[in-house]
Amino acid sequence: MTETQDFIRVEHLKKHFPVRKGVFRATKGYVRAVDDVSFSIKKGETLGIVGESGCGKSTIGRTMIHLLKPTSGSVLLEGQDVGALLAENPKALRRRLQIIFQDPYGSLNPRLTVRDIVGEGAWFQGLARNARDLDVLVVEALRQAGLQPEHRFRYPHEFSGGQRQRICIARAIAVQPELVVCDEPVSALDVSIQSQVLNTLKDLQEARELTYLFITHDLSVVRFISTRVGIMYLGKLVELAPTEEIFNNPLHPYAQALLSSIPLPDPTKRTTQPPLEGDVPSPINPPSGCRFHTRCPRVMDICSQSEPPLTDRGGGHEVACFLKA
Repeated sequence: MTETQDFIRVEHLKKHFPVRKGVFRATKGYVRAVDDVSFSIKKGETLGIVGESGCGKSTIGRTMIHLLKPTSGSVLLEGQDVGALLAENPKALRRRLQIIFQDPYGSLNPRLTVRDIVGEGAWFQGLARNARDLDVLVVEALRQAGLQPEHRFRYPHEFSGGQRQRICIARAIAVQPELVVCDEPVSALDVSIQSQVLNTLKDLQEARELTYLFITHDLSVVRFISTRVGIMYLGKLVELAPTEEIFNNPLHPYAQALLSSIPLPDPTKRTTQPPLEGDVPSPINPPSGCRFHTRCPRVMDICSQSEPPLTDRGGGHEVACFLKA
């Protein structure tokens, strides 16, 4: 595979959750968590996905690696359908695709030692022939995640939140994956610990040639770690561009409003972007046309009638909006 080829491609991905009511749990509608999203990630890069809570960020990550079954659409890993690969050899696919969950407390088994937590997947994958090999593998994973070898004999409750997230990172990299979905891995941590964990993730990416899908709502975090950034709104990808391009020249009105919400360190400066009005519509019954038109300060007649496609405005800057560049 050449450097210009896509490592993983998501095409028209949808994930709808049924809404059931009544005694017989009849389906009354669907939550359109992810609704026709397409993007690609190249080998070794980090694609950041950012947006408000409930916009579908985490659902994209979990559906992409088939922790959740897609409603429709496809995910291609080096040109091969992930669903077909999972049916053919689930063990091999799970090794290639890993995830770091948001909650470092709930994602670790409190009854297992760190050695068992980190080494369980590697042992199942056959990466160690005996207990000694497994111990060496666990120690190396812990070391690269920023923990000490003696930590492998302790239990999760003996660690701080930042250390627990490092255990989750060690567990993910122990099976030698190619793609890691980072689902808000630093949102539950103190700011000082966030920077340490982010630096660890960047070092691991370089050392192990990892590819990341990095999901977050923190704009400063996504700017620090991402190669490209995609902005989500109500299940849709509304803008996608290289990181500095999207921060310096956002084109979609929602992206402009989102980026203008970043606090400025200079108290004498004030943003000129008017704040958004109204609430995010329900994903069960989203607006027709552009999902953002009910809150957009620059709305036009066509916005409520047609859905704007995600089009390239040049330099890999894609935006779903009828406004001219």
